[in-house]
Parts: sequence; structure tokens; C-alpha cells
Amino acid sequence: MRQFYRIDDDGYYIEPIVLDAAEEPAGNIYTDPDTGLKYELPPNTVIDSFPDGLFRPRFIDDAWIEGATEEEIEEWTRPRQQEPTAIELIAQQVTDQELSDMEQWQTITDQEIRLAALEGKA
Repeated sequence: MRQFYRIDDDGYYIEPIVLDAAEEPAGNIYTDPDTGLKYELPPNTVIDSFPDGLFRPRFIDDAWIEGATEEEIEEWTRPRQQEPTAIELIAQQVTDQELSDMEQWQTITDQEIRLAALEGKA
């Protein structure tokens, strides 16, 4: 068994594939130089693994290159804001309600002060 790499028609990496050695390969044949085993490679198969650090590996002109644009890399590497937990959501709702209550009490207090001022003039 040996691992190879499947690419699409544009050279972008799709997935690893593992092939067993074939006794009598018929199509595209790869002979492992270390073991002498022969492998029949399906179309769009690359022998060499791609280097670490590529975001979107692409095989062009017998070499692996970065296939992602700078914009894609920025999007993928930008820190994500985590979704709030259920407890955080409930805490925010409680805080919002408390603020609303405080605003209502302030309005009531303002009205009472105005009423007291009007009653004092009468």
C-alpha cells in the first residue's frame, strides 16, 4: 500500500488515495524506487506529497504551489468571533431587562418630580 494524491482537472488537491501494488498494472504505472512495487495510477493522481503550510494545494508544472488567493487566506486565518453560550445569552437578556427597568424607573421618577413641582406651585 502507498498513499498518492488525487487532484482535479485544474490541479487542486482533492483527497489522498491509498493504492495496493498491482502484479500486472495496465494503465499509468508507477514503480516505487525503494520497494520495486508497481502501482496502477488512476487519472489525476500525483505521486509527491505537498509541503506543509499550503492552504489550498495545487499541482502545476510538476510542482505543488499555493492555490488560494490572498483574500481566501485572510478569510480563513482571520480570528472568528465565538458564538455566545446559552448562559451568556441569558445573562445578556437579564442585563438588557435590568437596563430597561432602570430607564422606566427613571421616567417614573422624573414624572414624580414634575408632579411635585406642579403641586408646589399650586
